[in-house]
Amino acid sequence: MLLDQLRSDNRFISCFRYLSAFGKHLSATASTSDIASCAVLHPMQDSCAKNSLRVWATAGQKVLPLYLSLTFAPMVVLRTTSLIRNPIGNILWGVLSASRSAAFLASFVGGYQAAICLWGALRFPTHRIMFWVAGPFLFIIPACINIGANKL
Repeated sequence: MLLDQLRSDNRFISCFRYLSAFGKHLSATASTSDIASCAVLHPMQDSCAKNSLRVWATAGQKVLPLYLSLTFAPMVVLRTTSLIRNPIGNILWGVLSASRSAAFLASFVGGYQAAICLWGALRFPTHRIMFWVAGPFLFIIPACINIGANKL
């Protein structure tokens, strides 16, 4: 009965066609993980490492304009005289600061995705608590990178 309803549901059919276009099948997603498998997280790529790099680059690229505006708007409004006296130094400082902040957020997003894929690849039992633990644990690595960069 339920299977017949799923077969007639257009959303299920379009999702199945989408996953099948990349060589994945819905039965494979259920067998590797209870919650989220690699076939669900990145159906367009077979490699978890390539996908993590893609996620890192995409997140950094999307958040960099935000951090640039958050860095330069206060600089122009609040530190105008310093900007006029040393424009190249202030602009380089702003670009470095915004790039470091974007790399911090991108590292967290890419690392979180990689941790979920690694957990599934090692065939550990999946539980919802793993998603809650992975976030704070992965925050430590980018935070250490950012704290070390601030000491330069």
